[in-house]
Amino acid sequence: VQGHRHDALHDARVVREYLAQAERAARLEHPAVGRVLDLVRAGDDTFVVRELVRGVSLAAIIAQIGDLGVQSVAVKYAVMIASSAAAALHHAFGTKDSSGLPLEVVHAGVHPRNLFITMDGGVVVTDFGLTRALRHTTRGEVPVTKGRALYFSPEQWRGQEPTHRADVFSLGVVLWELLTGRRLHDRADPRVIVHAACVEPAPPPSSLQQQAPREIDEVTRRALEKDPAGRYVTGDEMHRVLEAYLAAHAKDASPETLAGYVAALLPEQWKSWQMLTRAEAAGDEARVLELANLIFKGRRTNSDVVTTQHVAAKVKPLTPRAPASTAPIPGPVAPPSAEKPALLPEPAPATEGRELEIID
Repeated sequence: VQGHRHDALHDARVVREYLAQAERAARLEHPAVGRVLDLVRAGDDTFVVRELVRGVSLAAIIAQIGDLGVQSVAVKYAVMIASSAAAALHHAFGTKDSSGLPLEVVHAGVHPRNLFITMDGGVVVTDFGLTRALRHTTRGEVPVTKGRALYFSPEQWRGQEPTHRADVFSLGVVLWELLTGRRLHDRADPRVIVHAACVEPAPPPSSLQQQAPREIDEVTRRALEKDPAGRYVTGDEMHRVLEAYLAAHAKDASPETLAGYVAALLPEQWKSWQMLTRAEAAGDEARVLELANLIFKGRRTNSDVVTTQHVAAKVKPLTPRAPASTAPIPGPVAPPSAEKPALLPEPAPATEGRELEIID
């Protein structure tokens, strides 16, 4: 598991709302949904205890691609990632409770830092419930990092309650950026960022990046409609369109090849995860904690602590997550080379429905 501290979790209203959201999210059982296990008090801090995702964030992949001078993520993998994430968002919204009513869990904060590629080539969306809970903070004006603000839907900027179609919009921004190697709403003036998200139409990815397929232009256009009613009705609808593209144009794309692609981009991180797995198999707890905290040093926001002590006392054993594939992880696949894109910053949590101050 992973413990993550967030400053707003000092606020009792936020904690109550997060617990309510986490309780609903805990009922989700899907290979692409990262599970929240508990909230733990440690002195004045509150930690979110969540399932440990064995892999790397999409934000880390994007940053590494920029460092290597590659213009964008390979098209088939950009589409695979967006397709899997869309399926996870649909599952979260459409899963029914014991009485047959849909849970309607809305993420409301999709961005590259909470999308992960696992060691077996799966895609996992994390942090369900946290962003919606943060809107209940009582601290007045809420500072929002520019990185996360770039993925807000128009209705979130207007302070409206986000729905599953806000998630479709945010995922559309992620897909557009993966295909183009650019940031869609990045502007120097915060007011212009809001105008870009709420008013300016997104240009087709194929008009900016030669390798971006025209078939996906329509996907991004619809996902990025300013009016929620014009977007995909469900994440599943978006997922099916993307899967149809993969079936027709990228039959060689698979979890195994995606894992190999990411391993080639981030060999040191991949090696660290492999070493961690071996240490776990050997029962070397000290080595496990050492490697885990080394891995999370690159992901850290506020304070991440990996520990096994709380698990034994309070957290129920997890049902093992079904792997994306049972085949062995392939060798590295060299990414294509091209021009260097503008890098995406590491986003941080935000609050909707309140007066927002964008900070760099």
